[in-house]
Amino acid sequence: MFTGIVVVSIVLWFIWSAVPTDPLLTPEIATRLVQRKNVALGYLENQSVAEALPILEELFIQLPADRLAIRNLAVARIVAFGDAGQMPTTDLLNVASRAINSLKQREGESIAYHWLAAKLSFARGDKQAAASHYRDLVKQSPDDAAAWYELSRVQRGIIDEGTLSNESLDRACSLEPNNLWLVVEWFRATSARLAETLPSARREIQQETTPTERGSADPILAEAITKRWQAITPFADSIETFTKVNVRTVLDQAVTAATNGEMEIVTARLRGLANVLVPQTEGDRRAIERHPLEFVIDQFDPEFYAAYGLSESEVTPLISVSFECTEPFAVHEMYESLKEKSHAILLEDIDLDGYADVIVLGADTVRVFGRKEGSQKWREIASAEVPAGSTGLIAADLDLDFDEARHTQIAARPSTDSIGIEIPESSSSKRCPAADLDLVVYGESGTICFENILDRSDDSRTLQPFAASGLSSVGGVSAATVADLDADGDLDLVTADKTGIRLWSNRGKASFEEQTIRAALLPIEKKIESFVAIDWDRDVDVDIVFATNESSGWLENLRHGQFRFVPFDSLPHENSASISKNIVAVDVLDADSNASWDLLVGGSRGVAIIQTYRTATGVIRHTDNSFENRTLSDEQCRGLLSLDYDNDGVLDVVTWNDDEISLWRGLADATFEKADILLSQVRGVHSIDVADVDGDGDLDFACAGETGVVLFENKGGNSHHWLDVSLEAQQIKGAEFSASGRVNAHGIGSLLELKTAMRYQPRSVRRRTTHFGLGTQKAADVVRVYWLNGVPQNIIEPAADLFLCEQQILLGSCPYLYTWNGTEFVFATDLLWNAPLGLQRAQGDLMPSREWEYLKLSGDSLVARDGQYVLQLTEELWEAAYFDQMQLLAVDHPADAEMYSNEKVGPPQIAQRKVHTVRTPRSPVSAHNHRGRDLLLELLTMDENYMKPFDIKLRQGLVEEYFIELDLGKIENPELVTLFLTGWTYPTTVNVNVALSQDLELRLPVPPSLSVPDGRGGWKTVMPFMGFPGGKTKTIAVDLSGLLASEDSRIRIYSSMEMYWDSIFFTCGEEPAPMAIVNLELVSANLHQRGYSRIEHMVGNGPEQFFYNAPLTATTWPPMQGRFTRFGEVSELLTEIDDRLLVLGAGDEVTLRFALPADPPHGWKRDFLLKSVGWDKDANLATAAGQSVEPMPFVAMRSYPQSPDESLPNSEDYKAYLKEYQTRMQTEDFWQLIRRGPRAR
Repeated sequence: MFTGIVVVSIVLWFIWSAVPTDPLLTPEIATRLVQRKNVALGYLENQSVAEALPILEELFIQLPADRLAIRNLAVARIVAFGDAGQMPTTDLLNVASRAINSLKQREGESIAYHWLAAKLSFARGDKQAAASHYRDLVKQSPDDAAAWYELSRVQRGIIDEGTLSNESLDRACSLEPNNLWLVVEWFRATSARLAETLPSARREIQQETTPTERGSADPILAEAITKRWQAITPFADSIETFTKVNVRTVLDQAVTAATNGEMEIVTARLRGLANVLVPQTEGDRRAIERHPLEFVIDQFDPEFYAAYGLSESEVTPLISVSFECTEPFAVHEMYESLKEKSHAILLEDIDLDGYADVIVLGADTVRVFGRKEGSQKWREIASAEVPAGSTGLIAADLDLDFDEARHTQIAARPSTDSIGIEIPESSSSKRCPAADLDLVVYGESGTICFENILDRSDDSRTLQPFAASGLSSVGGVSAATVADLDADGDLDLVTADKTGIRLWSNRGKASFEEQTIRAALLPIEKKIESFVAIDWDRDVDVDIVFATNESSGWLENLRHGQFRFVPFDSLPHENSASISKNIVAVDVLDADSNASWDLLVGGSRGVAIIQTYRTATGVIRHTDNSFENRTLSDEQCRGLLSLDYDNDGVLDVVTWNDDEISLWRGLADATFEKADILLSQVRGVHSIDVADVDGDGDLDFACAGETGVVLFENKGGNSHHWLDVSLEAQQIKGAEFSASGRVNAHGIGSLLELKTAMRYQPRSVRRRTTHFGLGTQKAADVVRVYWLNGVPQNIIEPAADLFLCEQQILLGSCPYLYTWNGTEFVFATDLLWNAPLGLQRAQGDLMPSREWEYLKLSGDSLVARDGQYVLQLTEELWEAAYFDQMQLLAVDHPADAEMYSNEKVGPPQIAQRKVHTVRTPRSPVSAHNHRGRDLLLELLTMDENYMKPFDIKLRQGLVEEYFIELDLGKIENPELVTLFLTGWTYPTTVNVNVALSQDLELRLPVPPSLSVPDGRGGWKTVMPFMGFPGGKTKTIAVDLSGLLASEDSRIRIYSSMEMYWDSIFFTCGEEPAPMAIVNLELVSANLHQRGYSRIEHMVGNGPEQFFYNAPLTATTWPPMQGRFTRFGEVSELLTEIDDRLLVLGAGDEVTLRFALPADPPHGWKRDFLLKSVGWDKDANLATAAGQSVEPMPFVAMRSYPQSPDESLPNSEDYKAYLKEYQTRMQTEDFWQLIRRGPRAR
């Protein structure tokens, strides 16, 4: 692949030298170059270097003096080393060298030049030259921890520079004391250095040592180890939860040993700490290891745009907009209480009639005002007394209660289809049940939560206090917000008072329990004035951005209740510290539409915006251009928020202080200009909110302050087009809606992205309805909602006033297997259901895993193709699959017998390898459920007409407690009875498990148990755990031998799991049929990228159906961190159980080819058993170590994640395997997919 590229590049080198000035371009050509540049950037972001290079070379020919073409070509050449998947060839190195030299000629010895040149030198094996470049970097940027870290890595491989390497690593740690990856590297380097000085240096040092000779005490080392605790602290509780190891204790043991001179103990403890901390480090590793793509430039030189009158963004025509207090908006004229001082105001639909109501917090009362449809007269809907000193107000659903909406809502049929796939019209007409909004009021007297209660007899509403434990006892609350911090499907509460930030976990029905935050992480001396709950770093969890009088920053969500304070002062820009002080208001937006959030701050020094960008590895950095830290105003600011008041598709800003309200119109170049629009009549404003009060398509204003409440009608904003998107977390299956439990009711914290021809608009969902302006575009091309639980959903060409219901698909389950049936590849089964990694069945309680399984494959669905049996193993969900061995066993048996495996979800003793044969299946004589409903006809035949034994679904995977009672009739031989059940399981997710384990009312799902009559009119449990089918449709065998009475053969299967059954039959007194089992040779296994199968939902109660042909290739899931197996031949990884794992990620496929055995004897037929040894790990936010591929599992592990004293694979063969196979990383392309749109070639 790369040979051709090299030849072209050598020819182009001479062309470049012959073009000293830019050729003359027409505006049309210049416009095309902008388009081609964007395509090249998209390829680079996806690390598709072979596709990017020809375009970059084309750009250089056209614009040989432009910095973008020169820089990006150099970057692409360096990235190509990794793309090659092997040691770079001499030709690749030479072409890259010329590109680096060209960069030096254009930029001089810039930071980008030295970084890229250092990587080139290292690839050549010239570590001295690489070290020289890194030394130049630390001279230019002495506070750049990344440069010091890379210098230490290079010095480590240079003779006589080991001491310098340690010093460089020490410097990196001191510059970034909270970076956990640096701590792990320091532990490894220190333990390795110590090991070389020990008497036992020539033998392997064990984790636990015998009494040893004492060396010299090293108090300096002890102090250095102690300092590393700062970075470990945020992760300590989670590590102890999942590994039962107190890392503070282990660290203290190392400190004590260093103080006493016991260096073998120090070495062992530091190694153990490094092992247990590694699963937590991937994000910090990406932050400190600079990827070449961080140096990509995304815009041509300014002279280019000026010369051809071009812009990177669509410029929407200016329209006339005013805000007037018209008669329909004069709610304050009707109620005297609204002319008095008001502290807060919100515009939200409290009564679910489709129109925004006005919620006002006064001195001692919170009131809700609304209008009946078609009426201009305001009326009080509900009110409640509040504690004195209440100053803040939040509207959100706290109890997951879905009332039936009285107005028509359009529920768009969910789809994960890529851009260009249209959703059928018939699927966009369902009604979407709505959850009503509750209220949170906070202030000096604490926090109180009010339940919004509907009286269906007269449609009236009341506000009744929840029993929100603990909230009212904490006074002086200065700021609050709601967010699903632990990703368990309900909204938690974040409050601030004089002691700092408090996190309150929702335990169900708005009952909150405070979660501990280590005070050392939050060095805040002044009160917090403002919060924004948002996924700031776009790693699919909700962070908390906040502002104080002294400092500002964000609580980085590390998952599992872990948070880390990151001050914005630490962002690498010299002006950030001055901007981030004296702030009283903060908002987050994407001003320049680059798929990275920007920070809008206001305070005593005015209003400014701090812009950022995301690197190719997902790290947030400041934007280095003329828009950085753009100041809107130097006037004092009391509050601010972003909005699109003129519907032009660019966010505007409203700010206020004691004297005035100001509007700032957002421009296409990410700057703002003050609008000549006045909002009078209100002084001393405390609160402003915006919403479309009159339903005419533009945002109206509501203000509350010292002089009361005033509403302003937007006049003219709807001259531009618009789109409102409301989210409802209800699952759709067929014609049914059901409670989700996976996502909070209105998807708060989810990411909405809208794309029109020339504009990309991302929004974080912070309220029930999100408003988009479309400018002159009559419709959006696509809206993608990225739900907080990880499920993406694309809506193509959406209609206006859009309501979306959550898609009922699994985000993590298991790999899929497709087999060749003689005509096409068809779905056969899913795998690894018994081997989950890091799956919590309750808070801190991990599900055990069994790595082996034997699954039946029908001979009808697997026939030979080109002289081999061919299977396609795919990974299509948000997870990683690990395979150590794959075997295909041919099972030949008489044609009059059917074969079934003994596989089921459960411990090894109920699923040992065994082949069941059935010649004479018998059906029950009766079947009914706990409500007396007759089930028999639905269970007699295997016809994909699935029986649902329950009536009420509570959450995904959790239903009402039920039983299935079967009467097997007369049993001649009760000592030899086997029950066969064919069905499928829709599981809970790990986050639902966590939520249920905390819920005060609901229980975790109860797996199937089996009972028989006790002879006294009751029932007794004879099988507490019966097992169940894992995932998609499977048949399980349950041995009833000796459990039944011949005179009463009834059985009951109890459960509250969400399972559906196709057929149930049994055998009695039947001996096994003869059979021959042959283990087939694995001929080849090729790993490659494929994409995702088309999904169709069955009518009724069946599972989804997957269609192999014409897969979708667009990136569907966000990237998992860590390293997957490189593409190519991988069969040697699957033949033996040796911990050398094949690791698949979303979109991957491995084609397995097995040799054919001899044909079965006459009168026999062939089925198959597929043996797999492996594990599966969901990327769900609540999965332990779920954000990364690492740590790698292994057969001998006692727990996952592993504890420090477990012996990880460390042989030379294993190290060679990691180096050769585990080299591929997923790209950040997912986050740019909607922004870039489909790539044009």
